[in-house]
Amino acid sequence: MFFTIANVISVARAVMVLPIWMCLSNPNTTFSWLVFWLSAAIISDALDGFVARWRNETSPYGKIIDPVADKICIGGIILFLIINGHFPLWIAIFAIVREIIVGFMHLYYMRRREIVYGARFSGKIYISVLTIYVLMIVLDLFGFDSEFVQIVRKIAMFETIIFYIVSTIDYGYRLIYDWRNA
Repeated sequence: MFFTIANVISVARAVMVLPIWMCLSNPNTTFSWLVFWLSAAIISDALDGFVARWRNETSPYGKIIDPVADKICIGGIILFLIINGHFPLWIAIFAIVREIIVGFMHLYYMRRREIVYGARFSGKIYISVLTIYVLMIVLDLFGFDSEFVQIVRKIAMFETIIFYIVSTIDYGYRLIYDWRNA
C-alpha cells in the first residue's frame, strides 16, 4: 500500500528541504526556525519507520520512499552548502558514487529478483554521521564556531569517510554474494 501514514511522513521529510534551504539562504532567519525544520526532518526520519511497524504498514514502497526522502533532504542541504562553498566537493562526489552503487544494487534486486531490501545497518550509520557532519557545518554558519563544534565536525567528517567506505563495501559484498547465489 502506497498511501500510509509512514509514507506521508517520509514524503513530508523530502519536502522539508525547501524551508530548510530558505532558512539557510535568508540572512535574517532566526536560528530557531532552522532548528525547528532540521529537528522536524530528523524526527520524521525516526518516526516513519516506527509508525510503519506500529501500524503494521511496512511495504516495499516505504522501503524505497524512506531512503529517497533521506537523500533528497540531506542532499538538498549539502547542495546548498556546496554552492556556497561550505561543504567539501570531494566528499559530495564520493557520496554520489556510493548512492549510484547502492541505487543500481536496489534496481537489480527489484527488476531481477522482485525483492525490495531495506537499508543496511552500515548505511544507516553512514547517513547518521553524514547528518551530524552537515549539522556541524550549519552550526558553524550560524556563528556556533566553538572549539567543541569544530572537534565534533572533524570527527564527524572522519567518521563519514570511514562509514562511506564500510557501507559501500557492505552493499557491494551483499550484491556480489546474492548475485553468485541466485
